[in-house]
Amino acid sequence: MKKTFSRDGVDLAYREVGTGLPVIFQHGLGGDEAQVADVFPDLPVTRRVTLECRGQGGSGYGPVEQLSIATFAEDVDALADDLGLGPAVVGGISMGAALALRLAVH
Repeated sequence: MKKTFSRDGVDLAYREVGTGLPVIFQHGLGGDEAQVADVFPDLPVTRRVTLECRGQGGSGYGPVEQLSIATFAEDVDALADDLGLGPAVVGGISMGAALALRLAVH
């Protein structure tokens, strides 16, 4: 079931499944959490979290000038903090991989 998280007045959809090792795994451009679920099955040993980036899936857009890799990564980081994930494995598909890289270097 999708949940929502609000950041800077924008409602963002996310899905969290499983328990165990936190894994943030992001979708590609134009995708959503279903894309991730298709390639990263639910596993009882992982807590998989996917945020649907602004303007994609069930998430709102917010200001057009904030539709960027930087903002998307900041949204993911804020959600991780809100969920209290602590250290997590981060990865993704296409654009999601770019977000993972941005998070790793910042």
